[in-house]
Amino acid sequence: MSVPTEPTPSERPAAGNPSRQSQSPESMWVTLDLVALLNETEDYEQAAMALCNELSFHFRCTRVSLGNLNSDGIKLQATSHSNKIEKRMEAVQELEKVMLEAADQDEEILWPEPPNSYRITREHEQYSQKFGALNLLSIPLRLNGEVKSVLTLQRDDQPFSLPEADALRLMTDLITPRLTLLYRVGRGWWRRGETTSREWLGQFLGAEHTWWKLGAVLGCLLLLFLCFFPWPNRISGDFTLKTDALINMPAPFEGFIEEVYVIPGDEVTKDAELLALDTRELKLQEKETRANMQRFRSEAQVAMGQSSVGDMHVATAKATQMEAELKQILYKLNRARILSPFDGVVVEGSLREQIGAPVNQGDVLMKVTRLEDLYVLGMVSEKNIQDVELKAEGAVAFASRPEIKFPIVVELIEPAAVPMDKDNVFHVRCRLTGAPADWWRPGMSGVIKIDAGTKPPIYLMTSELIDFLRMKLWL
Repeated sequence: MSVPTEPTPSERPAAGNPSRQSQSPESMWVTLDLVALLNETEDYEQAAMALCNELSFHFRCTRVSLGNLNSDGIKLQATSHSNKIEKRMEAVQELEKVMLEAADQDEEILWPEPPNSYRITREHEQYSQKFGALNLLSIPLRLNGEVKSVLTLQRDDQPFSLPEADALRLMTDLITPRLTLLYRVGRGWWRRGETTSREWLGQFLGAEHTWWKLGAVLGCLLLLFLCFFPWPNRISGDFTLKTDALINMPAPFEGFIEEVYVIPGDEVTKDAELLALDTRELKLQEKETRANMQRFRSEAQVAMGQSSVGDMHVATAKATQMEAELKQILYKLNRARILSPFDGVVVEGSLREQIGAPVNQGDVLMKVTRLEDLYVLGMVSEKNIQDVELKAEGAVAFASRPEIKFPIVVELIEPAAVPMDKDNVFHVRCRLTGAPADWWRPGMSGVIKIDAGTKPPIYLMTSELIDFLRMKLWL
């Protein structure tokens, strides 16, 4: 299909006035074909490529390129007869400058320049000299009077004429709405949101440098927030679950472990058997002592019958001694089975692997505690202890269940610091305000947060750094 020949000066329509432009029937058919082609395409990249290829064919161009205008300038989207665009190629970057030159002036630019042209064509000239593009034509694509894209056509055999520029202007006016719609719909949701946000913000902040203005406004609001917003100040530290109702169960006498009935973690009731010591030797001593006691009593009676007062007293004393030894043996036999003093939980004493092992009198064999009297012992650094007050509220989170927070109240702050991990800490005793959970055990640990009023966020973010500089630089 041939392109219409250039009309005479008397037939040429006035440039820049589309309403007065007359087009040949052939140009109108080309325009209708492009509109139909774009309406049948749902993908923006395919539509852009088809547009470049069709224009290259109908206008006998060596190359037709399409670039979209964005906040950073022009970005090349499609080139005729090329499915892949290397963004870093020098030719692509220079071509984007050519398109940007037409977009900035919002005018069609012909190269070589027509006589009496007032347009700036420096980028077109440099591109022509550097890459041998003899004839160039750049057409801005407008929607509602705003430049959306730019078409750049290259041809080697003959310059572009003004009627061809008029025909392209009419074509672009008809296809730009469809092309723009495909571009907006075909992008990701974040890109569509960015465009919508830019347009909305542009109504309030102005069309130029919208994101910079928005960033400045948000920065000021953020600074005001950091300096003046009352943010909760919470003192952090580690804690351990403690209890005062912890009973040590020692060995009542020297002997050997015979049986172990519980392990750490078992719940026990009052007077429940915990373990038993071997009593065989004690029972033998009991029999021997009873026999000796009976023998000395008999000797005392014989001496009394013989009126031997001295022998009677000696035998009676030995019988009394054997009776005392028997009471001691019976006492040990009664204590051989160690019983729980109350309802609670065994927290220490894994002895099942030590059955038959010797124990000394006083050795702690097991520890039993009650769960009703648990409390939190927090460890707060001396850097923050001045902000902790009695009756202050807070919360704890166990290392085993960090998603659950349990409320606490500060009851006591120990007056002396304790060294721990290259830092001095103060023990803060806190009461748990809720009922204890079934899975709580003494010795469990986690993180404690104690409320200490409110502070501006910028103070909370910089207080440690400021204190460090004050100590190092002695400010």
